[in-house]
Amino acid sequence: MDLIQLIEEQFNHLLKTRAFFPYLNENMIGENQFSTAPFYKEKLKTDIKFIFDRKLDQPIIDEINSIAHWINQNYIIRLYSILEENKICGKSVIIDQKVDEWKAIDLVRRLRNKFSHSNGKYDSGDDDSKTLYKEIVNYCKLLNAKSPEEANEFPLSIDIVLEPLTEGCKKYFSSRK
Repeated sequence: MDLIQLIEEQFNHLLKTRAFFPYLNENMIGENQFSTAPFYKEKLKTDIKFIFDRKLDQPIIDEINSIAHWINQNYIIRLYSILEENKICGKSVIIDQKVDEWKAIDLVRRLRNKFSHSNGKYDSGDDDSKTLYKEIVNYCKLLNAKSPEEANEFPLSIDIVLEPLTEGCKKYFSSRK
């Protein structure tokens, strides 16, 4: 399996996993059943129905969203591992800034370091974290992102952050050939 296929396989695993742990917003409070998000219906060509034995409240929503964010963090770690194994990045590999989409590789590398070498939480008091946050917002053109000072986690939405980073990594690899 080549690098592009490995990356696509990991992204597909992410989609399938997250379809069962979708992001839930506060308007779901009081609901006890819903379908998976349209994003997953489109990507996976299936509709997953959720039925809870009780109505959703804020603590349940927060727990599900926390698990979803954790899954997204772990995807970054897995993506980085594939890139490192294939000598795209790593301790002794210099990212070629002349190659298209080098920034995607750099952001994945830096996010992976945050998630692998700390508790994985965003620290708005840390200058490195704030810089990385801003660069993700700029790279992914996140128009409605919180300011780095207001944020409580790195933006890791699949459709507007992880998918563009994944595509950027694939383009970087293809451009290097």
